[in-house]
Amino acid sequence: MTITYISSDDVLVAQSDEITNLIATIVSSPPYSSVKVTGTLTCGTEFTQEYTIAELAAPVATNKWYLDLSNGLLVVNPLFFGLSTYTDGIYKLQITYFKVNNGGYFQEMNCIFVDITYRCKVATFLGDLVEETKDPSKEKIASNIMLLHYALTTSSNCNCNCTEMCDAFNQLTILLSGIDPQILTDCGC
Repeated sequence: MTITYISSDDVLVAQSDEITNLIATIVSSPPYSSVKVTGTLTCGTEFTQEYTIAELAAPVATNKWYLDLSNGLLVVNPLFFGLSTYTDGIYKLQITYFKVNNGGYFQEMNCIFVDITYRCKVATFLGDLVEETKDPSKEKIASNIMLLHYALTTSSNCNCNCTEMCDAFNQLTILLSGIDPQILTDCGC
């Protein structure tokens, strides 16, 4: 399963073979009776919501999560996490598919780093990073900030590292506390 943040719609979308298979069979003969999504925001509070197959067959975009039947996606609104809009953080999704016949289930999960403002906060340290490379005796704060941000960016959607991503995010948050980038030209930040 891969998770993507779609900023223009302010939603997380999950894609997987299992989601595709579920959508393909949802009207005819679905192998599952219900689907439950469990999520956590930066390894904190857990949020859960389950829908039956009948409820998923007629998705409502105002639900906390729903299946986008025409595009083969599971869409998660920020309301699922108790938010009005997505914020910087580590978002973990676990999908549990409950089988129709034998009462068994299948699970898949992943984590994503949603970066709304951190990239611009990190960018304010680029000059410091250059200075740190010129003087080996300088404290490496900018290097640590850049490294943590890079680690979070490259670790998204790697399935098994959610706890470490939360730890890295929390450390980066501490290092960036009080940074409010003042970008004077439109550089995308």
